Amino acid sequence: MLEQLRAASPESAQCYGSSSLNWICSGPFQNAVPGWNIINNAEGGMTSAGIATAGGVHQLYLSRSVTIPASGSVQLASPVGKPYPDAKLGRLVMDAQIGGIDGKLTQRPDLTDPRQLWVFTRDAAGAAKTVAQNAPIVSLDKPRPGATSIFWLGSNNLDDMARVKDDTARMIELHQATSNAPFYVVELPPAWGGNEHPVTANRKSLNAWIKQNYGERVIPLADYLSNGALYDAGITRTQADLDAIARGVNPRSFWMSATDLTHMNSTGKISRPVTSPGSSVTTRLTARRTPASTRSRL
Repeated sequence: MLEQLRAASPESAQCYGSSSLNWICSGPFQNAVPGWNIINNAEGGMTSAGIATAGGVHQLYLSRSVTIPASGSVQLASPVGKPYPDAKLGRLVMDAQIGGIDGKLTQRPDLTDPRQLWVFTRDAAGAAKTVAQNAPIVSLDKPRPGATSIFWLGSNNLDDMARVKDDTARMIELHQATSNAPFYVVELPPAWGGNEHPVTANRKSLNAWIKQNYGERVIPLADYLSNGALYDAGITRTQADLDAIARGVNPRSFWMSATDLTHMNSTGKISRPVTSPGSSVTTRLTARRTPASTRSRL
C-alpha cells in the first residue's frame, strides 16, 4: 500500500475546520481535556473543499513528474483531482506523502505570490527523488483509527451549499470507516454579516440540515452564542448585545472589533462550548475513559 493509517490512542481527538476551530484546537481544547492528544488539522481560510481534501476525501494526483530535492521545498503544478478550480478551492494546508516522502503541502492563493502555489516541503532531509506524473498525493491528515473527530465545515464557502453538505457527509463517512470513536459536527455561528447578509439563509439552512442528519452529534454553537454564552462568560447582556443578537450576529461583547464580528475577542473565545471542561463534548470525551460508577459526578 502507498499509505499506512496512523493509529491514534483512544484518548485522541482530531479537528477539521478553519480559523476558529484552529484556534480552539491549538490550546484551549487541550486545556479542557488534559491528558488527551489533540490533533489539529484545522487551518484558517479553508473552504469545505479544502478541508475535505486535506482530510482525504478528495484524492489529488501529480499533474506532471516532479523531483523532490534532498531537503527543502519544490513547487508542483496544479494537481489533478481537485473538487474546485484553484481560485475557488482557496487555501490548502495538509500533511502529505509524495513518492514515499512525508512533508507539508501548501496552496496559498491568498498571498498573491505565484511562488506560494502548490508547494511541497519535505519533513526531513534525505535522498532526492523523482516522482512520476499521476502519482498520488497521499493525505496524512485522514481520520485516524481510534480517534474522535470534530468537524466544522462551510464557513468560507456558504455560497455552495451542495458542496458543503457533500464534504461534511463524506468526511463523516471517512471517519466512520476508520474509527469507532464518536464524531461531532459544529453548527456554523453568525459570521461576517447578520440577517441582511446574502449567505445567512444558507447558514441557517445548513445548520438545520446538520441537526436533522446528525442529531446528538451536533455542537449547537450558533444557539449557544445567542443564549448561554454571555452568562457562562460572566457578562450581563447589554442592549448592544441584544441588538446584535436580534440583527443575527454574535453578541457585541464578543466581537474582535467593530469590523470583525467573527473572530472573537478573548472573552468570546473562552466562552465557546468546545473549550469548556463542562461542555457537551468534553463531558462525553471524559466519560469515555471514566468508570461508570464515577460518571454521575461529571
